[in-house]
Amino acid sequence: MGGKKITLDDLAVMVASGFAEITEKFNTELHGVKGEIQGIKGEILGIKSDVQCLKGDVQGLKDDVGEMKGDVQCLKDDVQGLKSEVKGLKSDVEGIKGDVQGLKSDVQGIKGDVQGLKSDVQGLKSEVADIKSDVREMKSDIQVLKEGQERIELSLQQTAWQTDYHELDGRVGALEHKAGIRRIVAR
Repeated sequence: MGGKKITLDDLAVMVASGFAEITEKFNTELHGVKGEIQGIKGEILGIKSDVQCLKGDVQGLKDDVGEMKGDVQCLKDDVQGLKSEVKGLKSDVEGIKGDVQGLKSDVQGIKGDVQGLKSDVQGLKSEVADIKSDVREMKSDIQVLKEGQERIELSLQQTAWQTDYHELDGRVGALEHKAGIRRIVAR
C-alpha cells in the first residue's frame, strides 16, 4: 500500500481538530452576526429616539397653535408654516418607516443565516456521531482481530510444540534403536 498507516489515535486527532476548527469558525461567524444584530438594535433605538423627538416637536407645535388662537392672521400664517413642517415630518416619518422596514428585512435575513448555521452545525454533529460510530466499530473489529490473532498464535505454538515433540520422539527412537544395535554388537 505504501505511505504512513493512519492509526486510530491519528484518526481521532484528525476528527477532533476538524471539529474544533468547525466550532471555531461557527463561533466566529456567530459573534459577527451577534455584532450586526447589536448594531441594528442600536440603530432601531436611535430611530425610536428620533421619532420621540419628532412627537415632542409636533406636540410643541400644537401647543403653539392653541396659544395663537387670539390672533387669526398670525394663526393662519403659523398654520401655513406648521402645515409645511408637518409635511416635512411626515416625509421624515415615511423615510424612517422605510428604514425600519429595511432593518426588519435585515433581521429576517440574519435569522435565516443563523438558522442555516444551526442546520450546518446539526449536520456536522451528525457527521461527528457517524465518525464516532465508525471508530467504535473499528475498535471492535480490531479487538476481534487481536483475539483471532492470539488464537492463531496459540494454535501455531501448539502445532510447533507437537512438531518438536514428534521430531524429538523420532530422534529418541532412532537413538534407542542405535543404542540397541550397539548393545547387541557389544555383547
